[in-house]
Amino acid sequence: MDLKKWCANQAEEAKKYKWCKGVELGTDPGEQAVIEWVNTHARAYRKEYNECLSHLCSTVFVMVKSKMPGVDEVLLHQITDLVIEEFTKEWTKEAALENKHIYEI
Repeated sequence: MDLKKWCANQAEEAKKYKWCKGVELGTDPGEQAVIEWVNTHARAYRKEYNECLSHLCSTVFVMVKSKMPGVDEVLLHQITDLVIEEFTKEWTKEAALENKHIYEI
C-alpha cells in the first residue's frame, strides 16, 4: 500500500468522526472535529494498523517463499502488495466496527 492510500484511510476515519460529531451537535463541527480525531484517535489507529500490517507482511513472505521456492522477488512483492490492499480494506471495516462506540452519539 502506498502512503497516499494509507493517509486516505485515516482521512476516512476522521470524516466519520466529524460526521458523527455533527449529528450529535446538530451542526457542522468544522475542522475542529478532525483535529480532535487526530489528537484523540490517530496514534492508536496507526499503531494498530502498523502492527497488524507488519505481522501480515512477515506471514505472507514466509508462506509464499515456502510454497513457491525460488519465487522471483518482484512477484513476491506484487503478491504482498495485493494482500496488503485487501487487508487494509478489511481491517478498516473491522476497526470501524470494533471502535463503533467512538462514533456513537
